[in-house]
Amino acid sequence: MTAAKELVKLYEQAQQKLVDIITRKASGGSPAIYERRILKQVTAELKKLKQATPELVRQLVLSGYKTGLESAVEDILKAGVKTPPAYSMFSRVNTAQINLLVQNTVNDLVKAVNVVGRRMEDEIRQAGVRAAAMKAATGGTVRDMQKDLKTRLLGLDLKQPDGRIGVRYKNGKVVSIDTYTKMVARTTPAEAQNKAKIVQAQDWGYDLVRCTSHSPTCEVCAQYQDRVYALTREAANGKYKGPSGKPLHFPYLYDTALVHGYETIHPNCRHRFSILPAWAYTPTELAAMSRKSMQPFRDTRSDAERKAYAAEQTYNRRRNADLREWRKYRAALPDETPTTFSGFRSMKRHKSKRYQELKKSLRKVAGGKTQ
Repeated sequence: MTAAKELVKLYEQAQQKLVDIITRKASGGSPAIYERRILKQVTAELKKLKQATPELVRQLVLSGYKTGLESAVEDILKAGVKTPPAYSMFSRVNTAQINLLVQNTVNDLVKAVNVVGRRMEDEIRQAGVRAAAMKAATGGTVRDMQKDLKTRLLGLDLKQPDGRIGVRYKNGKVVSIDTYTKMVARTTPAEAQNKAKIVQAQDWGYDLVRCTSHSPTCEVCAQYQDRVYALTREAANGKYKGPSGKPLHFPYLYDTALVHGYETIHPNCRHRFSILPAWAYTPTELAAMSRKSMQPFRDTRSDAERKAYAAEQTYNRRRNADLREWRKYRAALPDETPTTFSGFRSMKRHKSKRYQELKKSLRKVAGGKTQ
């Protein structure tokens, strides 16, 4: 199993354990005792998660960085170099970059875990306060407190400002911690690959890179793909000359495609950078690259490309919605819900009798309303 899959599995299992802690049949005792017990269990689970994260992240970064260095060699060989250039994955500069990527990624994941932990702890304590008030008024029990917690933590709409436990992005979107981890597991190797290429290119004396191109793509990547970028200010501002000796200009990578400080254009980005040895091209060819690369940064997709990308995103949204629905059923009705996501999607797609019965069962569990 790859480090990326192991990392995702670790967080998926942790999220399920957190769900189990809340949904497990409550034993006797007072709400105060129950509150302390589940707080202790939640804290212990999150602690284990944070302890296991750094090593898996390191494996993830090392794998991506190694792939990037190997690809860098391929870039040079394709340009016509007969002898593969030498490199050391654990040179001082590469080690420093690897350690930085690992630390930044671990910090992001731990921050996400802490956000989820604080939300859960707050809800557990508030449920205890509500249970105490309920008991004074109506004789409420631990089971009432647990039911309250299940509603607060497991049944809220992610789209609401106070959506269920999860990580909130800058745009306000809230995602579950395992969904966030999947993004990290996809993006971190990509960042490591790009960083390895850029660092090694500069170490070998190359200062131009080309961004890949693919379709369909988003409106952001459409602006940046299939251009040549400079890794130094000198290469950006006239180091290379056209056929008439006129200085050529290229966009500086960290002012344009990577202006946000990450090594990918955006999270989950599929675009990569390849080393472009200037000596392998004629002044006329470099001039053509310069003209294309210095065009205004705007979305140049055709209507057909936009529609293709929109269709791809619609499919992904529907799949993600089905995934959230499946997890909701698994948490509330584990014995009645298919154990695999593919099985659940097939059942839902065909509007089978089993799916209709599952919806009825959930309405009963939710007290007459679908969550």
